[in-house]
Amino acid sequence: MWARFDRFLRIVRLRRRVPCRLLGVHGAVERPEVVVSLSRGVLDYAHTVTFRYADSPLRMLLKRVAGLLPGALLWPGPVGAFIAPRGDGDESLVLFSADRLVAFFFRRGEARPYAVRKSGEAADLAAETGNHRRAAQLLGRMVPDLVPGGESSLTLEYIPEHTLLNAVASAWFGRHRVFERQAQGHVTFCLEVYRRFIQGAPPVVEPVTAAEVDDLLAALADVPCEVAERERLGAALRACVGAQLPRLIQHGDFCVRNVLIAGGERGRVLIDWEDLQERRFPLADFALLRLSLKEAYAALFKADPEAMYRRPEPARGLAEAEAELGRLLGLDRRGLKGATLLSLACLCRQNLNKKRYPTARSIFAELLHISRT
Repeated sequence: MWARFDRFLRIVRLRRRVPCRLLGVHGAVERPEVVVSLSRGVLDYAHTVTFRYADSPLRMLLKRVAGLLPGALLWPGPVGAFIAPRGDGDESLVLFSADRLVAFFFRRGEARPYAVRKSGEAADLAAETGNHRRAAQLLGRMVPDLVPGGESSLTLEYIPEHTLLNAVASAWFGRHRVFERQAQGHVTFCLEVYRRFIQGAPPVVEPVTAAEVDDLLAALADVPCEVAERERLGAALRACVGAQLPRLIQHGDFCVRNVLIAGGERGRVLIDWEDLQERRFPLADFALLRLSLKEAYAALFKADPEAMYRRPEPARGLAEAEAELGRLLGLDRRGLKGATLLSLACLCRQNLNKKRYPTARSIFAELLHISRT
């Protein structure tokens, strides 16, 4: 009885600090969760100054204004917020959206979260935690630090979700220059990741087998395209059989949304390591970053994706980075093209298997484009 009363008093004190409308109490007596309807935007509590998707300065301003209205929630998808006092004296703000569960942890009296927790299936989280430790071993502070957490969660240090899309879309002037500067920063960061991968887990050179190529073509068979295009792609992939290619550890989802601009000495941080694999075809990360930069440019400037290459700075930066990767991996121009095709085909298969169909279609379109050149 006293435990229930004590938890009730803590809930009352919490409600005074976080303006909200109490809807109910959920969970065990020793760790109650308060179900609330927030009277300010969720991002006001999380103290995040950016948004998950690209917003113009005007849209950001309107969202901030809307966030002051009762019931406003600035988070994609349906959301329920749970404010939970924790046994260690901290408080957490848990956000339930359509596709994920994320908890921000605050220390008493601090406005900025110190950790963020991702929950899900225990086996998946255990695998991702192992991947994260492996990445931290190779990359150090280029990945978020792990924070001790529960067995069914992955808890990381909090880093504001500031991406290239946010940086460009929030600029009032010179957005093309901002894009070029941030894109070059991403490419430079990607090259440094490659150098550390190669140093910490040296690649193993192996021949490309006919079975590997046949498996890839079978996996991509259900993606719709013209017969002539599919035949051209098949011929380009089969031409790689017998090629000696290095197999290298790769992040597996190296795109602009997973590269956070941390600033300061850390510069950039790479998140979301669930797709990490050892001994992959070696250009998966670079090819996916290049594709995501093209798509980001198209989304930000309402242009076709190839328009990015008509600007000299991004085109030159990517060409120089590809040449540097060829030097690091011992690949000539033909080897780079073959490695790119095989890497993208593997990424397409990976996203089809995980039912990420829009991403798989985007990667497949890039495969067709490269096979034409």
